Amino acid sequence: MVDFSQNPWGLFIDIYVFVIGVFFLIYLPGRFLNKLIKSKNSFFEDLFLSGIYGILLFTLLSFICAYLKIDFLVIIIIAIIDLYVLIHIKLSKISFKKSDLLIYLVVFLLSLMLAVPMLTSGYIGDSLRLVGVNNYDGLWYLSLINELKVHFPPEHPGFSGEMLSGYHFLLFFLMAKIGSILNISNINLMFKLFPLLISLLWGIGVYALMLSWSKSKTASLFAVFLTMFGGSFVFFSWIEGHKNLSLDSGYGILQPATSLVNPTYAISIVLMTAFFLTVLKYYTTKSAGWLIPLTLIVGLTPLFKVYGGIILLGGFILFAGLELLKRKFYIVLAVIGVVLLFFAIYWPFTDKEAHLILYPFWAPHNVLKDNLPWYGYEEKIRTYSEQGVIRGLIVTELYAFYIFFIGNVGSRIIGIIVGIFRMIKEKKLPSVFSLLVFAMASASIVIPLLFIQSGKVFETIQFAWYFLFIISLFSALGFGYLFSFKFNKFFKIILVFMIIVITIPSAAEGLYKYFSLNGSLVEDDFYMSTKFLSERGDYNDTVLSLPTKNNEIHYDALRRSYRSGRPMIPALANKRSFLSYEYFDFKELDVKGRIMFINSILLFERDIERKSDINENLKNKIKTGFKNYNVKYLHSPYPLKSAVFFDNMKEVFGSPGAYIYEIK
Repeated sequence: MVDFSQNPWGLFIDIYVFVIGVFFLIYLPGRFLNKLIKSKNSFFEDLFLSGIYGILLFTLLSFICAYLKIDFLVIIIIAIIDLYVLIHIKLSKISFKKSDLLIYLVVFLLSLMLAVPMLTSGYIGDSLRLVGVNNYDGLWYLSLINELKVHFPPEHPGFSGEMLSGYHFLLFFLMAKIGSILNISNINLMFKLFPLLISLLWGIGVYALMLSWSKSKTASLFAVFLTMFGGSFVFFSWIEGHKNLSLDSGYGILQPATSLVNPTYAISIVLMTAFFLTVLKYYTTKSAGWLIPLTLIVGLTPLFKVYGGIILLGGFILFAGLELLKRKFYIVLAVIGVVLLFFAIYWPFTDKEAHLILYPFWAPHNVLKDNLPWYGYEEKIRTYSEQGVIRGLIVTELYAFYIFFIGNVGSRIIGIIVGIFRMIKEKKLPSVFSLLVFAMASASIVIPLLFIQSGKVFETIQFAWYFLFIISLFSALGFGYLFSFKFNKFFKIILVFMIIVITIPSAAEGLYKYFSLNGSLVEDDFYMSTKFLSERGDYNDTVLSLPTKNNEIHYDALRRSYRSGRPMIPALANKRSFLSYEYFDFKELDVKGRIMFINSILLFERDIERKSDINENLKNKIKTGFKNYNVKYLHSPYPLKSAVFFDNMKEVFGSPGAYIYEIK
């Protein structure tokens, strides 16, 4: 296969191929499911639901075929579905309204802006730039795509020979399968094409959901804006002089403007939107057919993003319980379907020892202790406790919650207050759907307030990201009602301007560091060495990378080096790595044993440099280790003088900063 990714027209070729591929691999199968359940959708609803349902169908089909080692059947089955759709479904039947062209343009531009943090990374001619966290997390994601293109179930790309577990990888599985079929560069898939697809689905989906829910175009546009670029009130602390605070996350919850740099979270937001819209369609049409895609959404989401999956599972359990109370017993079939998918798709790859630990209110307390030290939270709590000043304790705790809740909700609080005012004024109880959405919002904030987790201790704060998303929907309902009043047109413009001004500071800071393009260019010598490796041997050849030369050769120093490294080899060289760090620990892996093996290699190299006697025991230990660990290549930032002492090792690539030795 020809790799067009880095020639001047490479990205355009990949975009063209990707658009055609999405149409046939995703959209048409999604239209097939919509036809199966006899849905009647608007233009945006069709684009969104067909896109999501198609993604789920393609992913599930590819997953099953990969397990059974019959991947070739995927294309055959998809081709049959496509042929049926093209023959039996009039694709021109759903059309858009010309009067809504401006709305479509606004949604497109907001979606494009959301994708910017990913779009700024990728190829620049023959070089590779990685901006922001793409310089770290992005490499891990590329490693997963490489692994999933070759193996399923996946092994750990940065720890060769060990199975991967305890990580939600289904999005990268989808990328791997799409990339393999369409022969598209992993880097373009990761940083250009899928971010654009996900951000467009986000914008289209939220607009379609809110229009169906509120019947208000104003509320729908506000929902798109707030879910993408809603911000906190941290800028008030900046005005007060506390400019060390991050406008993006200074009050403890990351705001959504840079969501795409966490693609598993972004796709879970899209899936959550599809869940809401599908449930709403079920309630309004009374058709049990909607339970088919609902089952797919709830059953597959946990392996796309476990935190989002937990919230959806909770919402689905509540939804199913309410339906059973209405004596709609066919819901049991959907429950069975979700259970089967959950245990077949997610359960085999989960960390069975992971669990939540009760640690009440750690999040607001940490915000005051770590981000607002000038407030003196710990000193106040200690003093008030010793003096028995109950009022002081209450006021201090209320301030912590005020900062955490109101501070993070930001301008969205205006829409929420207006919504509450409307509900009181109209004396109208919320719908069952609204209560379901509210219950899911409550779960998404209660969990991180009360619990931390084993392993990735404070990662439960990611639940709160979904809280901000869902609360933005309620806020948009309030704004829609506010702008339904017959205000002066000029006053409405001023009001919109003011809302935007107090909303975007968080988004501005988050996006600026990506717009500024102050990224890290992968060094040419190293990048050329990875290109050399990617074209030599096959993916199963393990590469052992040595750290930069250091006078300290012992476990602690090497562990520090390991934890400061990046998974460059598995990401860029199309090879598994002997040992790479991914910024979180897989506790079942023998990291220490592999560090000590690298330590042996470095000790032997130091002995040779010092012209010491050859340590035959150490040499034999290294040769045995190469064999046991299936190490095929040694990647070093400097030439190895010890290489000549191994009859099965020879230099195959050399340039300043990168040397590769093949071990036969």
